[in-house]
Amino acid sequence: MKKLILTVFLILLSFKVHAQGNFKPFKMVFLPDAHISFKEEDGWILYKESFVIFQDVIKNLKTVPELDYVVFGGDLTDNDDNKLGDLPMFLDTLEDVNFQYFAILGDRDADLKEGYTKQDFCSEFRSNGFENPNITYWMQQPADNLLFIGLDTSINNELKGKISSDELLWLDDILKANPDKFTVIFMHHPAIPTTQVDKTAWKSFLLENSEEFLKVINKYPQVKLIFSGHHHNFAVQNINNKLFVSTPSIVTYPNSYKIIKVYPDRLEIENKDISFKQIIKKSKNILVKTEYAKQFDSKNPNKVLKFQRGAGFGRNKIYYYSSMIK
Repeated sequence: MKKLILTVFLILLSFKVHAQGNFKPFKMVFLPDAHISFKEEDGWILYKESFVIFQDVIKNLKTVPELDYVVFGGDLTDNDDNKLGDLPMFLDTLEDVNFQYFAILGDRDADLKEGYTKQDFCSEFRSNGFENPNITYWMQQPADNLLFIGLDTSINNELKGKISSDELLWLDDILKANPDKFTVIFMHHPAIPTTQVDKTAWKSFLLENSEEFLKVINKYPQVKLIFSGHHHNFAVQNINNKLFVSTPSIVTYPNSYKIIKVYPDRLEIENKDISFKQIIKKSKNILVKTEYAKQFDSKNPNKVLKFQRGAGFGRNKIYYYSSMIK
């Protein structure tokens, strides 16, 4: 009897997936928080090594078989001069890549001097998401029955994040007009807490108006994936049959990124560390001595290492959109 119920459920699920847009599985990387900078100081972000790490990661991504998309998830550079002065170095590294890439804004990309605007950042990526010169968020249809949405959660010269009311209205309209397309949303600030500390000492890591954002996307079952960065940790949560994926940074521990194969019913995740073992060791040693680690666990700051890598559900390699399938 249980086998019959499961079979019926899977048949119904397949009809539901088809109704929301079947598509050819694709391989992607969401890469936030590269923080390219030439600062002399080092903290938990390895500024001195940031450009070498980024160059190495891009070199390795070029060798990944059938990699379709890379989305740079904000904080591309650390914008030390507040004039996007390091952005050309970022762009030069991507000059001959063999994958399609997109970009979104993070808080560092919106930390700007007078006379510079978010549009200055967006103008460098007109062929990589930002086609409309008047807005700082975007929608792309990279393949049949597939929709990518890149949100702007940044606030000028602020660490915290928020989605404007105009952007939320735009998002609602886009989702309403595309009910049959499998939809992936990319945003810098996470909308879902990944630990209790996110509700107290780490509030600045979370989207300020996450309830408003969730109210919009929960109306639309075609939204299956929501990627975020900013927190520099790895976590996956299934909420209302949507996977919220927080991804780490290559310049803070665990110094890794994820190669993600996206299917109509699931994700398959492959972990990749940066190439430099001694840099990872340095990053690990720095992290456990930070105030960030003490805020996570004042008695045992080392516990933050497991949190950053991903614990429990976050250690899985396969994730289904339906919470009824484990």
